[in-house]
Amino acid sequence: MTTAIAPHPDSRRHHLGDDPLGRESLLYMFQLPDQGIGLAFYTWVTSDHKTGYGAWVYGGNPDGSSIFEHRDGASVAPDADFDDWQAFDLSIRLSPDSPSSTVTFTGENFQADLEFTPFHDAFLYSSHPRGCPPYFATDRLEQSGTYRGTLRFNGQEIPVDTTGHHDHSWGVRDWEAIQHYKWFEATTADTAVHVLDISGLGANPQMGYVHKDGLTSPIKTAE
Repeated sequence: MTTAIAPHPDSRRHHLGDDPLGRESLLYMFQLPDQGIGLAFYTWVTSDHKTGYGAWVYGGNPDGSSIFEHRDGASVAPDADFDDWQAFDLSIRLSPDSPSSTVTFTGENFQADLEFTPFHDAFLYSSHPRGCPPYFATDRLEQSGTYRGTLRFNGQEIPVDTTGHHDHSWGVRDWEAIQHYKWFEATTADTAVHVLDISGLGANPQMGYVHKDGLTSPIKTAE
């Protein structure tokens, strides 16, 4: 029996205060192995209400290099939320009434129209026994699922029907406190593995989860 996925209240925009290191971000990412490419769409908003985006097609150029587009510094209203988010050429529609979201990108070198639908409830780092490292974020929401839609670049129109990942994080990003980290995500049609291995402030915590057979469990260790 399939359990309905509920929208999570932390999918909404958060108050970051006035800390100059405050930042909130959304990431959408997936791979198309048959095409030899990977996609990532990343948008953020800072504590002073500035937004931007980075968008990639890894391996998208004929020589195997990546297509990358980036813009930054647009002002957004303090009460703007992710149900109608616009960062230059990147639009996000993340309804408070649905766990699904849409991503529309109208860049110069590639375009995309996508819908992301999670297949498990959101996992927050704060729900892990080790919690979320405070220098990495106040909290992080991780969710794997399916992507469907269309990608256009280099004269091609490629249908998208695959698995991938979405995350949402907010709070202080103190990069000087972080010595090293690995952020790992693997997703199949019904299984997801997510691991963060991070070194900072003299500690090396690991956190994340495995989702399999309809159950999500925090990891104990990862190697």
